[in-house]
Amino acid sequence: MNSSFRSQPFAFHSARRLGFACALLLSARALIAAQVPREQILPDLVARADGTWRKLARPGAVYGCRELFTAMLAYAEARVHPDRISALAAAAEQMQNRETGHRAYGNFRWYSRDAEVLDYNAVDFCMQHGALLWRFHRDSLAPELRERLRVMLELGLHGLVNHRPRTTYTNIALLNASDLILLGEALGHPDAVQEGERRLALFIKTLWEEGAHEFVSPTYYGVDLESLLLLAALAQTAETRALADTLANYFWTDIAL
Repeated sequence: MNSSFRSQPFAFHSARRLGFACALLLSARALIAAQVPREQILPDLVARADGTWRKLARPGAVYGCRELFTAMLAYAEARVHPDRISALAAAAEQMQNRETGHRAYGNFRWYSRDAEVLDYNAVDFCMQHGALLWRFHRDSLAPELRERLRVMLELGLHGLVNHRPRTTYTNIALLNASDLILLGEALGHPDAVQEGERRLALFIKTLWEEGAHEFVSPTYYGVDLESLLLLAALAQTAETRALADTLANYFWTDIAL
């Protein structure tokens, strides 16, 4: 049998696979570009925030630091329950390490039941929504709460700098770099922004030389894309926005293929 004929089925299926991947990639990009009406998503976000807030009143209830910031952001975005935002912030303050010189300084206990910081990724997840809360909603907060939030975020920035995930730890490396840039910009700390840009460049170097070390993971892909899409939309410099957009395209392509 002619060797070129034998290769045709493989070539045919590869072409179909590539065509499907391209269609999936374009569809994903179109979905991102589409604006989801606020009124369509806010009720669900507020309902989830209500669930977190109710946990605070239940003795022994376990909640995570990440959900506290998510709930605060949901209430602020919906412009409801400023008193609950204050209560959620108080719970987050209690979960933050404020011991100067400690390895975990500025970081958070992942769960309320934890006696100390055990998962150093906590600050990265908390500061993602903390940066958005400060950037878009600080002026709507009462002065006392705004100052408390500023202090918590400033300490969180220390936690981000002190947490140095490996570039092979794909999702956390991207989350950490994105947080440093966006929170640094929001708080007016160019040194933190530069450090975030440096870490993003190191990640890109690893990606170029070795590829992504985390793949075929819906959980990790979600963190990757959320970090990159926020950076592509909100970073102050055109260069960083373009880099983030290119990286997002890479991960969408990886998912599609």
